[in-house]
Amino acid sequence: MHLALSATSRVRDIKEAFHVAFPFLKLEFGKKNYNKYKSAFVDDVTSDDTLLVNIIGTIRQDGIDIAPTQSVGEVALMFQQQFNLPVLVFRKMGTVWIETSETNKLTLEKQNQIGEEALLLIKRSRDIY
Repeated sequence: MHLALSATSRVRDIKEAFHVAFPFLKLEFGKKNYNKYKSAFVDDVTSDDTLLVNIIGTIRQDGIDIAPTQSVGEVALMFQQQFNLPVLVFRKMGTVWIETSETNKLTLEKQNQIGEEALLLIKRSRDIY
């Protein structure tokens, strides 16, 4: 998938395009750089209406190519290195979203599959009871 980024791109647009490709994953944009050795920037998440240029000051019009075979860590690093955009990837686990930093070596495809399987297990357990 290709995500086009520009000064007029809104956080919502990038998150939605990513979510369409990976329905059990979501991106969150931080207001500051994420440090893998510290806790996530959960309390410092950028609003969906925010323009990308307002996060980092300036942004060149370009894009990021994301493949299902890339790891979560690789994708976060691409956003950071190419655009200085701090992002985290979250996986849907039932009714909650969990940060994938502990499993950031798994591919997007595998993370998405885990989220889908968790939902199926929940649905099956509801059918049993």
